[in-house]
Amino acid sequence: MEWFMSGDFRIEFDWLGKDDTSLDEATWAEISLIVDGVVLTELQDTRARTVRSGVRASAYHFAYWLAENWWRLRWEPENDSFGDVVLPVTDAHTARQKFQRAFAAELLCPFDEVRASIGNWTRSMQENIPDERIEKIADRYDVSPLLVMTQLANKEIVEREMIRFYHE
Repeated sequence: MEWFMSGDFRIEFDWLGKDDTSLDEATWAEISLIVDGVVLTELQDTRARTVRSGVRASAYHFAYWLAENWWRLRWEPENDSFGDVVLPVTDAHTARQKFQRAFAAELLCPFDEVRASIGNWTRSMQENIPDERIEKIADRYDVSPLLVMTQLANKEIVEREMIRFYHE
């Protein structure tokens, strides 16, 4: 069985972290995934008004996720012996997309760090998380406040309707 990525696969990184900080901060890096010379992680940084080749994230979390999911990434079949696409359920494509978005969000803005940053705030409290706190978390991880709110909504810390206030 031939693997679809039979060419060159590289993970490149530039360390951005500092040694005297937490594990997440110490392993902060700009990570690029490259297949056959094509940069898969190229993105437009709207704040810096530039295009960069890698995502800024915790290399520790990325390595952990990669090790945990390597079998699925490498050997999960997509076609059966008759050439038919093998999908476990009819909404698998949607489920896979949700998984990929959740992975990207966790890579860029780890939920445990977000949770620690908001303190003891719970969904049952009457007041909202202050916008300044959401902005501070977003600035720390160089992401949109929308991503921070989506992380909180996905873990049912805030109501999903709150996300609409953070669309840019």
